[in-house]
Amino acid sequence: MSEANKGDLIPPPRFIGTHPLPKGGPNLHKNKPSMQILITCPFWCASLLTKELKRLDLPLVESHPTAVLSEWTWKDIYNINLWSRIANKVYAVMWEDKITNFDQLFDFVLSLSWNTLFVPTSEFSLHASCKNSQIMSEKSLVSVTHKAILTSLNILQDTKTDPDKSQEVFLFMSWNNLKVCINTSGASLHQRWWRTQTWPAPLKENLAVAIILLSWWKFNKPLIDPFCGSGTIAIEAALLAKNIAPWKHRNFAFQQFKNFDFNIWNEILLDEKNSEFNNNYQIVARDIDEKVLGYAKINAQNAWVSDCITFEHQDFQSGLMLFEWDFWLITNPPYWKRLNSNDDLSPLYEKLADYLKECYGWVISSYPWMWKLFNSKHFSHKQLYNWADEVDFYWKKPV
Repeated sequence: MSEANKGDLIPPPRFIGTHPLPKGGPNLHKNKPSMQILITCPFWCASLLTKELKRLDLPLVESHPTAVLSEWTWKDIYNINLWSRIANKVYAVMWEDKITNFDQLFDFVLSLSWNTLFVPTSEFSLHASCKNSQIMSEKSLVSVTHKAILTSLNILQDTKTDPDKSQEVFLFMSWNNLKVCINTSGASLHQRWWRTQTWPAPLKENLAVAIILLSWWKFNKPLIDPFCGSGTIAIEAALLAKNIAPWKHRNFAFQQFKNFDFNIWNEILLDEKNSEFNNNYQIVARDIDEKVLGYAKINAQNAWVSDCITFEHQDFQSGLMLFEWDFWLITNPPYWKRLNSNDDLSPLYEKLADYLKECYGWVISSYPWMWKLFNSKHFSHKQLYNWADEVDFYWKKPV
């Protein structure tokens, strides 16, 4: 497994809840919350994820830098996956018990009601994390669990699974307490349906919308991204302003579950369609590279938001005074990994820093000398992660 994906799978200790669930299987009651979910997110974005849960009327059980824990019904699972702009993956904690040896593990997993979720033809993959327990071999934990699940589903011979299509079971062993979690999302939720064209080192979609939310952008004010690349910031801003669900054109793992409720899901999709806004927005996406600007236009068309984004082929300094500083500048400027060169970028960042001292500005980048230009006298700073890269996030809001 790649390092970039490990953060979606391995929560720190004590993430998952405190109330043991019955061995016989999950309570599938759709009205009363009875189980817990682990929702992972980018580093430093848990507060934004908590606000999303609040808007969906879900309780907060625990909050950590890269995840939050809440309670759920199946309808809540559908809503979170559809509407969360910040989440990476949504895991349902299905079963848990104290396990100290492999015989105990096999018997416990065999006793679980896997047929409430999967059919014998289901493909599934397993991942594990072991901390401070008598069973510390993740490979052995996965192997024994895998054999028990196949036995439970009466599958005589395992077939090779496609990781992109299989349903993910996550095993979290901490202090001899095993929690069996099911990935209800499928592929990571940051992978929006609209991004068919990309550029080196793109900004993750959920990190882009996190920056927009943290900027407190007012939808009636202009928003400019002078280094738009493939259009991530501008497109996510348009989706946010128009109240379009970020995941409306994709499939989820829960749709393969045996207990999937088509009626509830169709009601949620209808509510989403009726909640969209159609106002006028001033969103400007600018780039000096005409080819990459073409990528951004295609992505905006895929997202159905090209009507509210103005694309401009020009240098970032041109035309900023058009709005007389009453605008939001949110951007991910070029840096060496994106440019695949060692060009001197200091003049560009010096000018950008000067602009940001005068307007509402937020910038995220891996440029190593940003700290010299975006000093603490004028800017606030946080360190984030875009994929596996450390990135610096600076912002300045004039008094």
